[in-house]
Amino acid sequence: MKHACILLAEGFEEVEALTPADYLRRAGIEVTLIGVTSSAVKGSHGITVQTDAGTEALQREYDAIVLPGGMPGAANLAESAAVRARIQQQHR
Repeated sequence: MKHACILLAEGFEEVEALTPADYLRRAGIEVTLIGVTSSAVKGSHGITVQTDAGTEALQREYDAIVLPGGMPGAANLAESAAVRARIQQQHR
């Protein structure tokens, strides 16, 4: 089975995170919502999402990684050393 993760940091754009999660799951792809800043992450429009895992889940292998935009969510993702390392690993 294919496996994707969606990384959520405070201020993420809700539609850019939850729409892909919905579509991927409908397609039979396992999706893990990873909280980069906490286990309950508030989006840029005030919607709080309970994540499936914390940054320890970045150690798993994924077929795809989704990085939602939104501000300050995108900046918070960029500030995370764990996220940067995982994206570099995925690229290699």
